[in-house]
Amino acid sequence: MSAGPPAPGDRRAALEALWRQGRSAWPALELGLDAFIAWVESRLPAAQDPSQLVAADLYLSVACLCGVPGAAAAFVDGPLAATERHLDTILRSPEARQEHLQALAVFLLAPDPTGAEPRLAQYSGRGALAVWLRMTATRRALNLERGKKKVVSLDDTAPDRLAQIADSDPELSVLRRRHKDEIAAIFREATAATPADERVLLRLHYVQGSTLNELAALYHTSRSSLHRRIEAAREALMARIASLVKARMRIDQSQQGSMLQIFQSDLREQLRLMLRDEA
Repeated sequence: MSAGPPAPGDRRAALEALWRQGRSAWPALELGLDAFIAWVESRLPAAQDPSQLVAADLYLSVACLCGVPGAAAAFVDGPLAATERHLDTILRSPEARQEHLQALAVFLLAPDPTGAEPRLAQYSGRGALAVWLRMTATRRALNLERGKKKVVSLDDTAPDRLAQIADSDPELSVLRRRHKDEIAAIFREATAATPADERVLLRLHYVQGSTLNELAALYHTSRSSLHRRIEAAREALMARIASLVKARMRIDQSQQGSMLQIFQSDLREQLRLMLRDEA
């Protein structure tokens, strides 16, 4: 059962602790407590525990967005500059990488021409800023170099085909409706037990829609290696699900195979639901 949102007093204390940690990491950036809390509260869901956020990274990003003197320079010279080494398989020359990072700094820190807030405001603090920046930098570099064309894994369409089969099969449709609460609970438990590195990889691929080319550039490896890692993570997740189905669900053995087919067909959508807030 969910513990529910923290009490107002506890939430305020957690936000103050978050601000102190961030201030300790960036002592030269004088971002006021009230400004920090107001910004975070305007975007943090009521049920989200502030202590789960990455304090130093969030503090720096909020300082940039609030116009704190020195914050933009610290961002550009620090975490943004560190992404250059992840771009060398896409942009071969140092000059091209530097030009890309300069354009990316404008993209992230300057207000949109339409009046929208800077794109850095999309960073939520729920994961490391370095990972978020690498993904943003890699995706924009690939778009610039290769256009918008997506290279999709051959297996990416398999869950969609399985979903169509499950929806058209009367037995599977009945099982899905009858056991929908148990299915959701098993998905949650199995996903929660997934190691952190596999969760990041599954989220990038299934939630954010990152292609194998983008992930290969991000992880500095080949498409085939990334494909194997994604498949291994998916198979490990399905193994946990199979174990939970056998232990928790009161269905006969002949129905267990049908139930696993339902889990396989729903896997992509369930991963999107389970991992979408881990940005």
